[in-house]
Amino acid sequence: MTKYIYTFAEANPDDVELLGGKGAGLARMTQKGYPVPPGFIITTDVCKVVMAGDLNIEDFNEQLFEAMLALEKQTGQTFGGKDEGFPLLVSVRSGAPVSMPGMMETILNVGITPSNLKRMGNPRFSIPTYVEFLGRYGNTVLGQTSQRLKSPVAFYKAKKQLEPAAKLTDEQLRELLVVTRDRVVRGGQSLDVIDNPYIQLNKAIRTVIDSWMGPNAMEYRTHNTINDQMGTAVIVVAMVFGNRDEQSGSGVLFSRDPSTGENKPYGEFDVQAQGEAIVGGTTTPKTLDFLREWNTPVYDQLMILTKTLETDQGDAQDIEYTVDSGTLWLLQHRSAKRTSKAAIRMAVEMHSEGLITKEVAASRVTRLDLRKVDVPTVKITGNEKIAGTGLAASTGVVSGVLAIANWYIEECIAASKPYILAREMTTPNDVRYMLGAEGFATGTGGTTCHAAVVARGENKPCVVGISEWIFEEFEPGKKIIRTQSGQTLQDGTLVTVDGDAGLVYSGELEVEPAGDNFFTATIKEWHEELGLSGIKLNIKFNIGLSLRSNIQETTKPVPQSETKYWWPELEINLDTTKIAADFYLLSESARINPELKPVLEQFAEVVAKDLAIYLDAACGGEARHSRTGYRGLLRGSRNLARKEWRILRQTLGVGLLLDLRDAFNDPDQFTGSFGGEKWANGAELLHHFLVGEINAVTFVDLAFDLQHNSGCMFNKIQYHGGIHYGWNLTKLDLILDWKLHGKFGSLLKHSSKNVADMFSLCEDLDETNVEIMGLEVVRDVWVKASESILWKTVRISDKARNIKIRGLVGKVINLKTFKRDGLFVEVMVNGEKHGFRLKNIEVLEPETSTLQRQYFGEGGFDEQS
Repeated sequence: MTKYIYTFAEANPDDVELLGGKGAGLARMTQKGYPVPPGFIITTDVCKVVMAGDLNIEDFNEQLFEAMLALEKQTGQTFGGKDEGFPLLVSVRSGAPVSMPGMMETILNVGITPSNLKRMGNPRFSIPTYVEFLGRYGNTVLGQTSQRLKSPVAFYKAKKQLEPAAKLTDEQLRELLVVTRDRVVRGGQSLDVIDNPYIQLNKAIRTVIDSWMGPNAMEYRTHNTINDQMGTAVIVVAMVFGNRDEQSGSGVLFSRDPSTGENKPYGEFDVQAQGEAIVGGTTTPKTLDFLREWNTPVYDQLMILTKTLETDQGDAQDIEYTVDSGTLWLLQHRSAKRTSKAAIRMAVEMHSEGLITKEVAASRVTRLDLRKVDVPTVKITGNEKIAGTGLAASTGVVSGVLAIANWYIEECIAASKPYILAREMTTPNDVRYMLGAEGFATGTGGTTCHAAVVARGENKPCVVGISEWIFEEFEPGKKIIRTQSGQTLQDGTLVTVDGDAGLVYSGELEVEPAGDNFFTATIKEWHEELGLSGIKLNIKFNIGLSLRSNIQETTKPVPQSETKYWWPELEINLDTTKIAADFYLLSESARINPELKPVLEQFAEVVAKDLAIYLDAACGGEARHSRTGYRGLLRGSRNLARKEWRILRQTLGVGLLLDLRDAFNDPDQFTGSFGGEKWANGAELLHHFLVGEINAVTFVDLAFDLQHNSGCMFNKIQYHGGIHYGWNLTKLDLILDWKLHGKFGSLLKHSSKNVADMFSLCEDLDETNVEIMGLEVVRDVWVKASESILWKTVRISDKARNIKIRGLVGKVINLKTFKRDGLFVEVMVNGEKHGFRLKNIEVLEPETSTLQRQYFGEGGFDEQS
């Protein structure tokens, strides 16, 4: 029988892959004599076999029952509380081999039932504990979405119009319990599911396992390149209660300051607190100074244990602890997350203290850490109030008023007031507001969503994916943001965005200037001494469209355009789906390693030209639907309208796009499914790009998400101005969804190999140790000559037959006919491939592959040919 469960005392703490990080830490502390509540670990193997559908339920349940009997014996309590005395309750927590804070589920107080509630003593302790369980169990395990269950105490107080800090009376506590339990029961569950402790336990365990494949956890793993197959352990621990009485509390402690790296403990503490069910007084955490005054012996014991753990582990520690009626318990320890500034100082000081070697110290600071401290950072004083935590999307620190509503943004722009654009999610409609903003903050999205890519392209600080933000419209045109910590943010609220830490702070914070200090100078010296200054690469980056060609594209500037405009003289076939995947993987690679930014920029410069030609042609084609005949464009012929639009554009310049934008928004000119705001957005975006108001990176990102009135903009025309656009709209929609949520593993499947290799290289080399010394961008295209060529009949009996095309003589290695686009021929000449897509070829005898090409005169080929 496979062993699925280990107690803390018997588990091997070094087997993190089997026990998970949390389980290994609890086993290590238990075996070294630290005060840890008893418990056991359900290994990652269980998660793996559950995902594979191979779990032997009988074997697992037998081991689980034996583990619970052993836990009862160890605690002297009974699970479910059938006997007299305090019942055994347990917490069920996740514990992956790699830290994934907040991404998976935790269920506390499992085993509590109406029958054992009285044996828990004081109802001011037992009722809030049961309410917390009912809310969490109903919401997380049973999948009930009622707001009453997500925050039962806060919901009840709001319903009764009580202040958030109000202390509930005994009668109110009983009413709170009744309405919360009633909500769970009315959710359609049998009482046995709610009141049977072993059913509670089994469902809680399965919920934690299932949360490994939950959307938040999967997105986090994709963002941090964590293997989906490692699975999570499940940690079952006897409950200790920080809310039992006035001598109880809970807290988090860092052995060193995670923001500055200073060698002093940093943390928070709540008296009589557990989870959301804090019914007395305030929920604002107190400082460690309060803990020292509140219970000096506990404080002293905690400080000793913290330093001992740090010495044992050779790294700064993040510790969760609970004080239960004056007794200290450690619930978790792990290496502390830290800012780049803190990482540098910790490494130098821990080496000087003899805790780690110089090699270890130097290896803990990456090139990315050193780059981050080369920019201004928030000066941490300990009094900062965090208004939101998300993903660090674009570096830098900036302060300004929060701007949510469009009318308020317009006021800020008119008054030249610095503002931070706040959105649930940005769209191409926001481009003007994004250009005027000092920085961005969004409630959803990953590190390749609109806001993130535009922010990096425009060098503006940005935090995305602030999932705790709830946007509410309290009256038409006016929104507020509510946070999980109880703050309310609105238009005009002063905030500071820290794009390096992924934090939004309330108020305007002081900023420390960039520059080396003793710690950064020391680390840089060690990096040079130990050869850790980076792997230097010369990268030849192919923009992977199809086939290498020696024929270079040329462009023709258009008179009176303020910046750049062009028409290609070669036919180019674009795989738009692959380009989108490549673009967003390159964007993420450049975020991880800023030295790759030139690759992204040069890629975008090439692609932006083609997308601009397409967008211009699409707008010109749509303009013919004007009821009043926009500037004389023919209404019935799309191709002629586009040609006339091209002439208009060449004559009047890019300013015509703003005129067309206004026309699209004019209901007298465009009605029904024609024109409208979405088309106006496209015309305005193209104008922003052509006059140099946005760069190529920003333009490409926004262009991909443009819509027309019945779908994605990129399905209007498939051939224009020398460009053949090849795409699969279903795949393109998927890619745009994946980039929004940062699902890079999925993007890799549709990208060019060289882009995938570059992305993997960034991840494999610890995100930072690649330095780009030289860069060559090569464009791979399918081409045809625009000059006139007289073709004679060519007979090809097989693919090995020699053929002469455009003066090149070689062997045909690939032939493919297309119903709409003619023939694609790939020819090998002197060991090099040449590819030609030849339009208007009549296939006379398909079985013998007899081909005839016509002569079209001096104009070359266009969409009319």
